[in-house]
Amino acid sequence: MDPATNLYYYWLWVISVPVFYNMMFLVARACFNELQYKNTTLWMVLDYFSDGFYVLDTLMRARTGFLEQGLLVKDTKVLKEKYIKTRQFKLDVISLLPTDIMFLLIGINNPEWRFNRLFRLGRLFEFFDRTETRTNYPNIFRIGNLILYILIIIHWNACLFFAISKVLGFGSDTWVYPSMKNPDYARLSRQYIYCFYWSTLTLTTIGETPPQSEMSSTFL
Repeated sequence: MDPATNLYYYWLWVISVPVFYNMMFLVARACFNELQYKNTTLWMVLDYFSDGFYVLDTLMRARTGFLEQGLLVKDTKVLKEKYIKTRQFKLDVISLLPTDIMFLLIGINNPEWRFNRLFRLGRLFEFFDRTETRTNYPNIFRIGNLILYILIIIHWNACLFFAISKVLGFGSDTWVYPSMKNPDYARLSRQYIYCFYWSTLTLTTIGETPPQSEMSSTFL
C-alpha cells in the first residue's frame, strides 16, 4: 500500500478508533471497578473487536510501501523483512500479546492485563500528524489537538487519583476520595466527575488540599 494515498489515511482513521478506545477506557475500567462490573459483556465485545483491528493493522504495516532512492518499494517480501527489523514491529507484537489469558486465573474483571494494547498509541499520533497536513485549518486543528491532549492527561490523572484513594482507603483523610458510605459519593457518575474536577484543579495548581501520606505526596 502506498502511504501517500487516501486509502492509507482512511485506514489510519479506522485504526485510531480502537487505539483511542483503549487509551481512554482501559485505564478508567482498571481504576473504576463499577464501570467494569456493570458492562462486562460490552467491554469484552469491544476489546476483541479492537484486537481484530490490531491484527489487521499489523498485516497492513507489513504491506505498506516505502521510498528508496525516490522510488516506491512494493515488493511484499522486502516490505515484510524491513518491517520485522523495525522497532515498531516489536511494539506491535507486544500490543498483540494475549495477556488476556490471565483472565482464566484471576477473572475477567481485571482490564489492567490489557495495558499492553497501549503500545500502539503511535498510530493515533500518526493519524493526527497526517490530518494536520491535510486540513485547510491546521492552526485550529493544532489547538483542538492540544485541548484533547490536556483532557486525556486530566482523565488519566483522575483515574490514578481514584485508584490511589482506593489503596489508601476512601475517606481515610482529607486528600483521598470521600467515603463510599455516603450514597452520593458511591455513584459512578459522582466518582468520575469528582476525580476529574480534582485532577483539573491539581494540574492547574488551583487545588489547595495537601497530601496526607507518602504515597499521595509521591503521586503529586
